[in-house]
Amino acid sequence: MKKTISVILSALTLTAAFADPQKPELFGNGEKSICFVGDSITHHGFYPKQIALFYITHFPDCEISFKNAGYEGGSAGTTLDRFGYDVKTKNADVYTLMLGMNDIRMWNFSPKNMADKKLHEANKKKHFDTYRKNMTELAKRLKAEGKLVLMSSSIYDDLGNPEKPVAVLRNFEVVAIPQSQPNKFVNAELNRYGQWVKSLAEELGVGFSDNFATTNAANKMLVGENPHSSAIGRNRVHPFDLGGFFTANAFIKAMEDKPLVYNVEINADTLKANGLRAEVKNAKKTAEGLEFELVEHALPFPLTDATFAAANMAWCEFKDAQILKIAGLPEKNAYALKIDGEVVGYFSAAQLRKGVNLALNTLTPQAKQAREVERQVEIWRENTRLERDLFGTEFIMRVCEIGDVEARAAKARRKLADPKFSKSLVYSFKFYVENYKNAALFQKRAAEAIKEAYRLAKPRAHKYELAEAVRPPFAPADKKTVSFDANANTYRRADIAAAPRAVVLCENPETLSSFAEELAARGFAVAALKAGDTFEDAVAALQNFVKTQNITSPIALVGIGENCANSAVKIAAESAKRRAESAATKPLLLPEISACAGVDGGYRATSPRRFNKLFAMDAEKALAAEASFGKNTPPTLLLNVSCNGEVPATESLYLARKARAAGAFVQAKFLGETAENARVEHAAGKAAACIADFFKQNIERK
Repeated sequence: MKKTISVILSALTLTAAFADPQKPELFGNGEKSICFVGDSITHHGFYPKQIALFYITHFPDCEISFKNAGYEGGSAGTTLDRFGYDVKTKNADVYTLMLGMNDIRMWNFSPKNMADKKLHEANKKKHFDTYRKNMTELAKRLKAEGKLVLMSSSIYDDLGNPEKPVAVLRNFEVVAIPQSQPNKFVNAELNRYGQWVKSLAEELGVGFSDNFATTNAANKMLVGENPHSSAIGRNRVHPFDLGGFFTANAFIKAMEDKPLVYNVEINADTLKANGLRAEVKNAKKTAEGLEFELVEHALPFPLTDATFAAANMAWCEFKDAQILKIAGLPEKNAYALKIDGEVVGYFSAAQLRKGVNLALNTLTPQAKQAREVERQVEIWRENTRLERDLFGTEFIMRVCEIGDVEARAAKARRKLADPKFSKSLVYSFKFYVENYKNAALFQKRAAEAIKEAYRLAKPRAHKYELAEAVRPPFAPADKKTVSFDANANTYRRADIAAAPRAVVLCENPETLSSFAEELAARGFAVAALKAGDTFEDAVAALQNFVKTQNITSPIALVGIGENCANSAVKIAAESAKRRAESAATKPLLLPEISACAGVDGGYRATSPRRFNKLFAMDAEKALAAEASFGKNTPPTLLLNVSCNGEVPATESLYLARKARAAGAFVQAKFLGETAENARVEHAAGKAAACIADFFKQNIERK
């Protein structure tokens, strides 16, 4: 009889621990607003967005106003020029200041300018001296206005390989993306500026966030994993959400304690509970197990495709914590965790006793709620950027202090009418002429978006259910009738003349032969193909087998292990998509795939969530590259044997939901094995039995 622990969220109340929600240190003295001051990296708003997301989700009762005073092309000198009418007028309680990218005068590091070493060094000294003078004055002015946090500059990405441009595998073809040539001296100079900013912060007694060190370390790790990736972007200067995430990471580390959503501990046997930043009410032991209601005081940081990849990398310092610990469970069992009726993951009793971190789980209702917040903060970012676009054009025209907006617009029109007007400014001036009356509207939309973000971030009660994972029925197969045809590299039963054909991809030869034999015993003619760890390896192995064996009839495809499972799923989805497209599409040299299964995959299968592997510079194109699932996708099973190991079954659940939303028939199943049971010989048999049943039931579904 299935043992169920129903965590209905409601008799033991932890009132003492949760009388007052945690307050943010940066705003601990009643500060209610923050203004980000900087150049184009601030103007575009990606790192301010990530910082705002942290404070809104983690401190939803501490409502902060977020303001942007970035200016594209800005330096310490031009920021002093606009200080009185653009920065000081923001009237913020907290200011951040990040400059340097334009102050180093990148032109001084061109081969032509560096050829004259004496002049180059003289320019370096002059620019650095000017920067120090202007930054010191700026910092003193801002300190007089409110609390100040100095930030070292963003990095210049000089690590990409110029000989091999950024490349992605898109629709089975390698597509090269041009990348600007790196300058090997700029980043070192930015580091020198950043170290000086650190000393200035110490001298003035203000806060300091070492954005350069954090982002530079992240970029080295990313490029070390994929030489054609970047923490910044293709122009090596301007970060998007991923680079903004690293900047926010450094900021949060410097300003706040370790991020905490909640830390809850419950003993299913004694009903004792402890926790931080959450409330457990009306917990009681029932015949079925345990019931309680959990209300958190915060949300996890909302993870997009890009930031999910970064947050899951071992070297990433940002470790959001939403810890659920449940002790007193039978050790031999594996459990399915539901929140509000939806399975969000599978865990062993040992994992639950140690504590599972749900902050990195994108399936929870809290994660979905956080993504609703993210959408609003993105609206804030876009509208503040538009307002800064208008200001930037006015600053270039030197009309910021002219009160008559029509006079400002008239000057912009005259500039555009001048045949000698700079082509690089045409777009921004046209935008200004079309939108000069909308500055207040953009500001209003931004403020409304933040207000809505806080509304969406308010805590909600959630129902948790923890139940022993359902284990599919299993009957061992008779493998005595299975023989191996070396010429065809195929396992088959002698008593079945026309068995449906299946192909199994796996990196491990022992696992490959064991599983192929088990699947053959259940009525399939199974080809066992050893494949490498990349998608290209899997495609090549499959195409070579099909060609040498002259296979034209449909096949069922199975991938075993993280890499091959994900490759198989992608091959099946993309192959079907290409078959359904027009004749102009380059055909894929494979027969029709009638059904597919991936065993213990799910992590890179959800690319671009592991998106550095594909396209670390452009999340939009990474998403497009993976958008293969659709109504033509063959029936697909995502199977996880145990809840232990590097690949959580949660990823399979995520991918299945994503695929079904696109119209595909994709199921995710879990065998419910603990680590010990997963190692024994019958694990391959259980997986083969489950896949055989799925294939027999669904192979005609297409």
